[in-house]
Amino acid sequence: MNYEVNFEKAKNQIRISDFALSNGYSTDTKKSTRKHLILRHSDGEKVCIFNHKASGRELYFVLNSDEVGDLILFVKNRLDKFGGNPSQNEWQQVASILSNKSPNIRHYSVDLELEKTSTHIFRLSFYNARKLDDFEYLQKRGLNKDMLQSQKFVGRIFNNTYQSKTNVLFPCFHGEEIRGVSIRGEGVKVNGKNSDLTHSLWHTNYDKSNPIEAIVVGESPIDVLSYMQLKYYEKGKNKFENANILGISIDGSVREYLHYFVRALPKDYDARIILVNDNDVPGYLHDIKIAKKIDNNFPIEPVYINLKSPELSFKQIYSNGLEHVYTIKNDRDSIKDFVSQFKGLLSKRKIEIDKPIGFKDWNGLLMGREAHTDIEIVPGKKKGI
Repeated sequence: MNYEVNFEKAKNQIRISDFALSNGYSTDTKKSTRKHLILRHSDGEKVCIFNHKASGRELYFVLNSDEVGDLILFVKNRLDKFGGNPSQNEWQQVASILSNKSPNIRHYSVDLELEKTSTHIFRLSFYNARKLDDFEYLQKRGLNKDMLQSQKFVGRIFNNTYQSKTNVLFPCFHGEEIRGVSIRGEGVKVNGKNSDLTHSLWHTNYDKSNPIEAIVVGESPIDVLSYMQLKYYEKGKNKFENANILGISIDGSVREYLHYFVRALPKDYDARIILVNDNDVPGYLHDIKIAKKIDNNFPIEPVYINLKSPELSFKQIYSNGLEHVYTIKNDRDSIKDFVSQFKGLLSKRKIEIDKPIGFKDWNGLLMGREAHTDIEIVPGKKKGI
């Protein structure tokens, strides 16, 4: 029997999440958020659902894969899993599956399930955050007051006053929602109470209607700001304002949300991804982890990492499925040489590594240059990794 199904109508009537949950998938409540729903299948597949509150606008992607699509593609790519009939062509199988299974699809109230896992809600109002108006601390870190007032940073940097001291707050976003905050000041380096930094990131404003030129990823907002000042702002204020640059801070930890955030960027962007992590062993480890998080096909990943151990282990997975394990000394020169071997693999993915030669981090270079006039950044000069 052949079935006729209006696929557009089906997408508007059936949510991917409801279809999946009615057909062998379950919710991973620990990793799901209000914006991204993570589903697991007993065969090990993990699927992330976007816009899971809205029929017709839901999209999915498969973790550790390049597969992205809507309800129809979700079914088409799983014909065996959903009981397709091989005697029919693929689209007839999709139509048959949707027709046969639609009456049994339940509507799952996933939000109620997720709310039970989050008993503490972050509230920025708790910190009496205000618009950035006190630049003293950031200027002491070498940052330019004029640059900090750029539209790129509006709503991305706040002040607050606690016990007569003014601090700087960097809000961490999940979509448009602030889920946490990093607080910096004289003798202050903490994350706000109830901050959900696993599912959020600090990032700058960017023009979503135009291609992104560069994505700068660093370990802290101040490092990212320092890099943007040294490599972009000082080439000219107007050029800086017109450049569509996106700055991202991982706040010292490579989080799963980085993968979601980058995958959700407009697909037509042609941006270079510039990793500006620290010039030390943890910084190079972040480089490898970020490359893997952004592109799961990047073949290098850590196997055993203990910063107190004399050795570090990594594995390379080849296209034929074979693996090779590397063991190197746990020191900066060894990991620098190791990562340098894969510069070509990174370049194919438009990923660059830029280290502050002679300094631990980019803010150290910025402040060192302020204190010593003999330190110079050559505009446009490429440094080796």
